[in-house]
Amino acid sequence: MAAVIEVDLPCNTCQYNLRSLPFDGRCPECGDPVHQTVVRDVRFHGDAVYTARSERFREVAISSGYPVDAFMLVQDAFQKARSRHGLALAVPPATLCDEFLQFCRHYFNDEAEARDLLTEWKLASSEDVGRVVYAMVGAQLVCTSGADSPADFEGRFTLADVRVGG
Repeated sequence: MAAVIEVDLPCNTCQYNLRSLPFDGRCPECGDPVHQTVVRDVRFHGDAVYTARSERFREVAISSGYPVDAFMLVQDAFQKARSRHGLALAVPPATLCDEFLQFCRHYFNDEAEARDLLTEWKLASSEDVGRVVYAMVGAQLVCTSGADSPADFEGRFTLADVRVGG
């Protein structure tokens, strides 16, 4: 069962009160994902937001062999790409890989932390990102265009390409 919002929380887009809605639901007023508002609200940072977000990916993580953190990081990059490029649903693999590298640049404190955590989360290459994406597609958590395939993630980057800072 998905975690629910237990406090008054206005939607970032329309200000509808999201209280009692599931973390993985959508605002009934504007349709925006509830989790986008939650992750921007400082009251939810720390253990509470991690627990709520990790629950969303728990089953697909278990079945795929990738850690929950891998799914959360890829999902964040996916959402950033959608927002930055004005995409409604699907994100082309090349765009997602570029956004993933860009997201990592600001997400991690330094390159050693990035290497350590990306290795721990089994995200050592663009192929790993593709496997996570297609596991999410199979779980109906994200969608791709009909023209995309896992092969489109091949050879786009490795851990050596991850740069942090600046």
